[in-house]
Amino acid sequence: MKTRGCICLRIARRWVDGHCTVCNHPVLEEQLIPTLIEILTGGTGLVLWRNPRGFDERTKTKYGLAPGAADYVGLCRGRYVEIEFKTKTGRQSPDQKAHQLTIERCKGYYSLCRSEDDARRILKELTS
Repeated sequence: MKTRGCICLRIARRWVDGHCTVCNHPVLEEQLIPTLIEILTGGTGLVLWRNPRGFDERTKTKYGLAPGAADYVGLCRGRYVEIEFKTKTGRQSPDQKAHQLTIERCKGYYSLCRSEDDARRILKELTS
């Protein structure tokens, strides 16, 4: 059974620690991402592109940047950036951890983003 996420209108949501304090439902990753993308890219100089990954059965082709690559890739002031969005309880896969190390060794920026506070921290790190 699929978990039911926050049922509040976007303007009424009050998210704390992975739950909505209004409806008491958990916040799902697909609900969290648009809010965090808005914070990260709204006039900040950070540009992000979605990095869809998967396998096309018809053509038998894998697509996406690389195994373990983050949900979004982008640029900020000429620096390569990857942002992986997770809920409060979401965990990185072994491929994601290995990919993060590769990006960081190459002087790129990789970060997990779980909340609005994380999004603001990321912006501060990228623009200071």
